Amino acid sequence: MANDLRCARAERRLGSSSLRAVRPTALSALVAVTATAASVFAHEGFHAEIAALDARLEVAPDDVVTLVERAALHRRAGHEMEAYVDAENAVLVAPDDPRALLERGIALHALGAAASAEEDIDVYLTTGGTDVEALVVKARLARERGDDVVARSTLSDAIARAARPDLVIERGLIDESRGALDDAAAGYEEGLELLGGAHVVRKRLVRVAAARGDFDRAEQLIVEAMTRASFDAEWLLERADVRAARGRMREALEDREAALAEIDASLATRPTDLRHLLRARALLALGRIDEARRTAEGVVARSPGLVEAHTLLRTMKSSSDRDRWSLEP
Repeated sequence: MANDLRCARAERRLGSSSLRAVRPTALSALVAVTATAASVFAHEGFHAEIAALDARLEVAPDDVVTLVERAALHRRAGHEMEAYVDAENAVLVAPDDPRALLERGIALHALGAAASAEEDIDVYLTTGGTDVEALVVKARLARERGDDVVARSTLSDAIARAARPDLVIERGLIDESRGALDDAAAGYEEGLELLGGAHVVRKRLVRVAAARGDFDRAEQLIVEAMTRASFDAEWLLERADVRAARGRMREALEDREAALAEIDASLATRPTDLRHLLRARALLALGRIDEARRTAEGVVARSPGLVEAHTLLRTMKSSSDRDRWSLEP
């Protein structure tokens, strides 16, 4: 009963139009992909932790620390409404508690209540809050209202506090979307240095370097990655795309064939859907379109939550530029 009353109060605050599923922004499929893999395996752990906090709140329902802690767990588990209800109740008990305001602001943003979210986040930051998630939400709110300058600078502040691959990519994709490839490259180079060679950042930098015509830098980045990798197929496909872009088609074909051979050999011992998806990319790059489609469809059937598989299939169906299919994020 108490939870029903709290949800009703939340609905009154948010309004029925705001109670909708969170839609992925167009900013980056890559950012969504980065978050998905972690959340799939984390939910079971979240469930146990949330249950422990449920028991504590049965005894002390107005314990602000526990309400905020449970709100944060719900948020990380993808339970936006539950996160909001806990944060709202924490604010009702302690209106000036910065962590409660932060969690409420994050939840409100996830639920689509941008104005209310921005108010909470601004109060949190102006009163000395330092959690990087506040800056991330502030940047995304700016991006949503079309202010890329503020969004980018805020993400830079967030990266300065806590360098993370998803934030480096999010900032870089803002630059890419406005055609500022030099800025994007500089940002990825900075991120690569800060993060010690993060795979997803390196891959994005390779593609931006190639798009800028800096093919030597693109190949250098790939060679550096291959010297540390135990499995080269993904980087062989990246190098093939770079070589094709600079007109070295025979070498590109050799790289794609070598990648497919390595993938096929690996599937005997590691038949994962990520490897099958990489095989679909290799087949597609080699022009074996029907095989690529069947392989990707098999991945989707077995692992419907694998965002990259859906992206590859959509690309196959919508794109007529087949030489660039393997360049999709």
